[in-house]
Order: sequence, then structure tokens, then C-alpha cells
Amino acid sequence: ARRRMAIALVLDISGSMYTFERLDGRKTRLLEATLLAMLALEELDAAECEWMAVGHSGSGPFAERLVEWGEPPRAEHEKLKVLRRMAAHAQYCHPGDQTFEATRLAIEAVASRTADDRLVIVVSDADLARYGLQPADWNRILTSDSRVGAFAILIASHEDEAERIHSELAPGRCNICTDAARLAATFERILISSAVTR
Repeated sequence: ARRRMAIALVLDISGSMYTFERLDGRKTRLLEATLLAMLALEELDAAECEWMAVGHSGSGPFAERLVEWGEPPRAEHEKLKVLRRMAAHAQYCHPGDQTFEATRLAIEAVASRTADDRLVIVVSDADLARYGLQPADWNRILTSDSRVGAFAILIASHEDEAERIHSELAPGRCNICTDAARLAATFERILISSAVTR
């Protein structure tokens, strides 16, 4: 029988995505990578793979429920609507960081699905120190459920901060994309390696 996969994409649509766009193009890169992820997931048979996508920001851990289970965007205009919601949210959301809680909720959501492989991919701007958040706490959440492979992708312009976080997360759980153009390739690598190794 074919293996079933459940995937949650947890996307950083915090205010810094809008604020720092002109410095490092992070919002554009995130939107590009999200589109590529949607296209890649579209290639998978719906019977083999179900997925959801949420956006986290200071407004909440699941501030935007972008894609619901069993309702993937098929048409171009549906995908565009997801990207527009992400961009608009980043411009108008509350300050703050809900990365950890978003990770926890996504792991719970994926764990509840009937699947052979369960995957959570969390994209963060690696701006934890500003909000007094400890990487060790995030690591505990990422590794909290052995049934779920949870991975962090840091799209950082603060390379030192990203390296500090990377050093405190379990080996293989964290990817740094200082060159945000490599974000889509990182998504793909996590998808392939988790499908092969789990």
C-alpha cells in the first residue's frame, strides 16, 4: 500500500516580513517559496498526501488559516489569493512573535491526522532574541512528538542569531537560508528526505 503523508506549513507572516522586505527581500522570497511549495504538493496524489498551511505573527499562532486540510488551492487564482493574504497580513498585523506556539499547534494538528509520515515545516525570520525567546524551548517543542518530523527554516538576515538558534536545535532539525533564494530548495530537500527516511 502507498504511504500517506500529512504536512503542515507554518509560515512567518509577521510584521518584520513587511518591514525588512526592502533590505533583504524576505517577503518576496517567502511568497515565491510558498508558491513553489504549493506547486510541489500539487504534484502529489491527494490520496497520498494531505496538507494545511497557516501563517503566524504577533496577531496569533494561527493568525491566518491559509489552506485547510483537504482543500488545497488548485487554480492559479486560488494560489494567488493565499499569497495576497500572506502579504496583506504582514503589513497590518500586531507586533510580537508566536513561532513557538504555532509550532506546537501545528505538531498537534498533524499528529491527529491518519498518516504514515507526518511533517511540520516552520518558517521563521530567526528574530527570537528580540522577544526573549529561547531556542532550547523551541527545540523541546520541535522534538516533542516522535510521530512528527518537525523542522525549522530560518530566513535570516541576522546570521549570528540564526547560527545561535541552529546550534541549540537538534541535529537535522534546522536549516538556515541566509540566501533566501535557496528557500524553495530547502523545502524540497526536507520533503524528500523525510519521505525517504521516515
